[in-house]
Amino acid sequence: MERLINFDDFSLYKDFEKLVQKIFELNGFKTEIPSKDKGFDFQATYENTFAYVEVKFYKSKLPKLDLLRQAYRRLLSQKDSEYSKLILVVSSYVTPSLKDEIFKESGVIVWDVKLYLHLPLTTRQLTMNLKVFY
Repeated sequence: MERLINFDDFSLYKDFEKLVQKIFELNGFKTEIPSKDKGFDFQATYENTFAYVEVKFYKSKLPKLDLLRQAYRRLLSQKDSEYSKLILVVSSYVTPSLKDEIFKESGVIVWDVKLYLHLPLTTRQLTMNLKVFY
């Protein structure tokens, strides 16, 4: 079985990005990592929907508002089509009202810990790897 997290060379931030990417893939998305830093971590495609995805690991339960704004504004700068979606995945909890405010202001969809921990996880290994972060 493939190990998602290599504890010999553990990077909280990079391994969290890999884990989020794997969650997307297990839920039917095709993903692709850009060849160089482009302001997002990976592209995700599901049927006819294309999204740029940025993943942020915050050590606090609630992210600092200025860091959250900086992340979604950087992601917003990548939008090259009215049809592309922008998804910001954060390790913290974001209130529904703040998610709505960000979406209304920028069109960026925020997925927080509450959302992606409830997505169907099809492998026990993935579930165990998620526990490392919480």
